[in-house]
Amino acid sequence: MKILGTGDWHIRSKRPQNRLDKDYLQTIFAKIKQLYVAAKKYDCAMMIQPGDMFDTSDVSDKLIREVMMFLSECPCPIYTVPGQHDLKHHSKVWENTPLGIADTHFPVSVINRPYKHISYEIYGAGYGEDIPIPPDNNKFKILVCHKMIINKRLWVGQDNYDYEVNDVLKQFNYDLIVSGDNHTTFVHTHENKTLVNCGSLIRTRIDQIDHHPCYFIFDTETLELTKHQLDVAPAEEIINVRKAEEEYKKNEHLQAFVKKIKEQTQKGNKHLNFRKNLIYKMSRVKGLGGGVINILKEVMIENDEH
Repeated sequence: MKILGTGDWHIRSKRPQNRLDKDYLQTIFAKIKQLYVAAKKYDCAMMIQPGDMFDTSDVSDKLIREVMMFLSECPCPIYTVPGQHDLKHHSKVWENTPLGIADTHFPVSVINRPYKHISYEIYGAGYGEDIPIPPDNNKFKILVCHKMIINKRLWVGQDNYDYEVNDVLKQFNYDLIVSGDNHTTFVHTHENKTLVNCGSLIRTRIDQIDHHPCYFIFDTETLELTKHQLDVAPAEEIINVRKAEEEYKKNEHLQAFVKKIKEQTQKGNKHLNFRKNLIYKMSRVKGLGGGVINILKEVMIENDEH
């Protein structure tokens, strides 16, 4: 049996400010169409999409209709889990989102409970969910998850991730893991167990200049894994480098602020409230809507006071 593994799609109609596409939605569809062609060419039994199928849960009815019609063209089932971008306000409820609508139409299936076949089993772990422990049997076991998995920590004390890749393969007895959330591409194997992280389908950040969108074909009989690059335009032609660099610098400043507040809080400064300070800082970010600030206040400050 052959499986096609892909990465985060982030489907949306509005072009990100860092992109130069004339029709951004059609750019996304063109890349996914290449996956359809590959699935048919290699006679794949399934496609695994590890979350963040949509870039946001707030989409128009028109876009939902277009996406549903487009997904129906896929020649094989698509198994997925919810990523944080699929969810409303990063909650765990996905049924009332565009992803939930997709789940009611072939070929998309959200793995919210184990899918058991006579020869294989598929398990899911979406955003905010624990990775399940599979039973000890002879079936081929697949995990599709939306977790920030990294090759290794980049610095001592780094904590902005869920797992290191070695820990996942050693701790969980899956034959194949297809992970999402990390927008870089990497593969790791351990004792005939394979983890594939394809990375993002679309490049939107300056640090993705060297990222080439791809997919993987995995053969469950031979355990052979092959990487295939998608036909895409050079990054310099579709990324607005100036705007991407500006956004990157803004993010760096915000991360430095968060790090500073965390350090001061850990030192026992009782006059600092991390959540309230973060709300204040975010409220001064140019272009950030009042609705976003209100949500931050509701989620962070109220929870802090209970």
